[in-house]
Amino acid sequence: MRRTDLVLIPGIGGHPRFHEGFAGALERSYRVHTAAHADFFSTPCPDFAAHTAYWRARFDEAAAAGSPPVIVGISFGAHLALALWRELPPGAAGGVVLVSYWPLAGWQRAGLRWLGRLPRFGTFAVGTVCLRWSEWTSQDRAELRRQRRELYDDERTARRRLWARLVSLAGAPSAPTNAEQVGFVYASREPALRYARRRFGRQPPGRTIVVAGTHSVSLAGTAELTAAIDQLTAPHPTGFEEQA
Repeated sequence: MRRTDLVLIPGIGGHPRFHEGFAGALERSYRVHTAAHADFFSTPCPDFAAHTAYWRARFDEAAAAGSPPVIVGISFGAHLALALWRELPPGAAGGVVLVSYWPLAGWQRAGLRWLGRLPRFGTFAVGTVCLRWSEWTSQDRAELRRQRRELYDDERTARRRLWARLVSLAGAPSAPTNAEQVGFVYASREPALRYARRRFGRQPPGRTIVVAGTHSVSLAGTAELTAAIDQLTAPHPTGFEEQA
């Protein structure tokens, strides 16, 4: 049986290698199409529309294989997945799953726009905070640092790229309010879940599955996480209930 095509959009770290355990697990059921973010090896890009256009091109490449690809976005990538899904014609995507999605409030977008006006030393500082936060939430800091040494061409520029991706979220689409076609996956011990519950109510709109773990669950890719993706991308999913 032919495997479904799946476009995997990485988190703010910018490269699918940071999610290689997850991507590898998904490849057992899907033909995974993924890439580094648009600015991973180039000038920092604070333009959300440019990031979306880049992933639209990656989606079109996957769609050329024949079947409507499923879109899975992780954290920062979840905002891109939502933007991409909204601009596609009906039926062009086989579904969309947002992993660790953070619904942005108006005051947060204003704060991101303010960050976009920082001088160069400020952008470096913001990128440093992003790096340290990812290390703090990682379950394997040594492995994360090893991957960075292998992938980053220049760490100072990499920090500014992290700032730029963060700032670009000021242009991300608004959170879905009634989207039964959208699937949500959260880890049980991540801040994004607690925040989404406050914004959306007990359960976000659409379909939601909560898996065990922290925000770094998408780095390792547990069996529970990949099973959640399978469940949310099934052709006719029914009976989804949030698991606390």
